[in-house]
Amino acid sequence: MNNFWTWLSSDTNQKETSREETLPVVESTPSTMDADSLSTAGPFGIKVMHEPTRREDVLYDIFLIHGLTGNRDKTWRHATWTAENKRSLPEFLAKDFPYARIMVYGYDANVLNFWKPREPVSLEDTTSFGGGLALAIKDSRPAGGSQAIPPERPMYFIMHSLGGLVTEQALLRCINGEDDLKPLSSAAKGLIFLGVPHQGSYYAVYASRITKILPNAVWSTNKAILENLKTNNDNMRIHLEQPFQRAAKEGQLKHLQMFSFYETSHHPKVNDFIVPQHSAVLAAYPHGPIPGHHETMSKFSGRDDDGYKRIKGRLGGMIEEDNKRTEDAKKKAAEDANRNAAPSPATSHQGSNFSGNINAGTFDARVNSAGRDNNANTTNYYGSQN
Repeated sequence: MNNFWTWLSSDTNQKETSREETLPVVESTPSTMDADSLSTAGPFGIKVMHEPTRREDVLYDIFLIHGLTGNRDKTWRHATWTAENKRSLPEFLAKDFPYARIMVYGYDANVLNFWKPREPVSLEDTTSFGGGLALAIKDSRPAGGSQAIPPERPMYFIMHSLGGLVTEQALLRCINGEDDLKPLSSAAKGLIFLGVPHQGSYYAVYASRITKILPNAVWSTNKAILENLKTNNDNMRIHLEQPFQRAAKEGQLKHLQMFSFYETSHHPKVNDFIVPQHSAVLAAYPHGPIPGHHETMSKFSGRDDDGYKRIKGRLGGMIEEDNKRTEDAKKKAAEDANRNAAPSPATSHQGSNFSGNINAGTFDARVNSAGRDNNANTTNYYGSQN
């Protein structure tokens, strides 16, 4: 049984950008990935894989979300991963984005626990997944006390398979739910999808193909439960995909940057794509291929792996763009403040004169959007540390 979960858990042309603006060299805490991560016992919730030693050096959060029957550790590990040679996406990101707090999130995606035999898969299951993620993110960003995190700290998400739908549901929960969740939707800046079935009409095919690649050793109820997903594709489209895409286009999530990767190889178990290109992309947003099939597209052999470099390029570009938007907003605010602070001409009314200046704060151009002094000793903003 354990072999099955290990096996299934793995369930662009854009130019890579580099940042001219630079920041002080940052020290990092050691990765928390070790031999204990091999255990699948209770791998739920958020686990911090990397963060700078000084809390003030953290500029943004990166979350990795696995998919159906996935695992917060093994979904991202290459087949050659060992405790001594940690070939996994979080490890590579820690090298190339040293100012990030990098976290993996695990949830009980075992369909046996959520989709009970002889009961249809319901929208409440998806809502439960997304609600749990939203609350976990909130808890990872305390608003008060010595560990308080600025609510505006940017967040970026990398999601595999159904993990993308879970994240979409979490963001919908944030904009429609409790007041203390709403700031999270504004802080979310970028989403990178890896083989996520966006098209509701394709859920039935997706479930059918996942069913076909289940090993015979798996309990027969698993296959029956996945078959039930076929009956819910209309609800998923109406209550999840359409509201999310509407919010991203013209609502409270329209600030989001999104990029969709699709698999390039047939899965050997079905001799076909698990999530083909037409389902994996959002037509209104950029997208591109990533080498491998559905199982391998989240696993990379090293930082020189072409698939990893594509993810790195897209993530770096999102960070660049978000920083530019922040700089532009601050520049505009400073210009507006200076304009309002200009001396007002003297006016007279019935023999009475009034004159004066409106004093406003000024924007210190020496400090970049991250609050750093540009004159400090520097390295690349999100560039690598060897």
